[in-house]
Amino acid sequence: MDLLRFFTFRRLARAVYGVVVALVLAEIGIAVLMPQQEALQKDLIRRDPVLGFRMKPDYRGVIAHTDIPLQTNSWGMRGREFGPKQPGVLRVLAIGDSMVFGHGLPVDEAFPHFLEGILAERLGRPVEVVNGGVPGWGTVQAAEFFVQTVDLVQPDVVTLSIAVFNDLEDNVKFGRQLYRWQRDPGALQRLRTWLRHNSQVYRLFRRYRAGVSGREMMQIHSVAPPKNVLRGVELVAESVRRIADEAAKRGIGFAVVVNPAHKQASAREWAATLRAYNLDGSGFDPQEPNRRIVAAVQAQGVPVLDLLGTFRSRPNENYYFSEHWKA
Repeated sequence: MDLLRFFTFRRLARAVYGVVVALVLAEIGIAVLMPQQEALQKDLIRRDPVLGFRMKPDYRGVIAHTDIPLQTNSWGMRGREFGPKQPGVLRVLAIGDSMVFGHGLPVDEAFPHFLEGILAERLGRPVEVVNGGVPGWGTVQAAEFFVQTVDLVQPDVVTLSIAVFNDLEDNVKFGRQLYRWQRDPGALQRLRTWLRHNSQVYRLFRRYRAGVSGREMMQIHSVAPPKNVLRGVELVAESVRRIADEAAKRGIGFAVVVNPAHKQASAREWAATLRAYNLDGSGFDPQEPNRRIVAAVQAQGVPVLDLLGTFRSRPNENYYFSEHWKA
């Protein structure tokens, strides 16, 4: 019996050793051949009982795994310090997710920077556009952030950018996940967080799972979408209504911009996506989520600009890397 126990332990030890060696080699191989990156590095974000997470104020560093400078101001927003608004200056607050933030880009190549220059030229007056985008947020968090910061920023105009490819899902997920953020993380959650920030293998696994769920994410384009998609649209309407109410109290202009996904703008990408997930094209329409989002925004009496037509009118120009805009 003792001999049997000895051999069982030795076999177990060998198995554990083999797994450890395989994981170490996998970590090295993935890091060298196809490094996996997090949208926000761990030292940039902090937990928040209402928003779930937010960016730290006065941060100085670089975007993870790049040499692109990244800084936040005292409001916890990307970019320079603004301070009190000066007379004669038009200040715009652009809120949204990673599309506004400028994922993978220097701050002066994100669209709020270009918007600032274009508006100043067209209006013939000083303009400041504040980058209020945070990667990973849906419209529910963007609306709450606006309520929390509007009196600090003092904008004349606020724009909410809605990313079609994930904001509906992010809205629904946020409602399910907030209770976790409001509590001290348990051992399992701390382990997952550590792995997300430190393990290439775990990040690749999360990416694989995201790819598997891509078929489910395509349900936003279904002509008969499931309840969770409809709930995501309802949350967009609630977010827009909340921003509109707070903006109206202060005499602030408010408009919504709908940012299409790459597969919506490109017929080639759309066809490739249907093939990848083995979907019948007759049950899906690339314009479907935009129609629902635009209708939900218009029902609140808020101006809305849907950019899908603009992007589809220029099919030979590639404005995207992954699902995000290039400069």
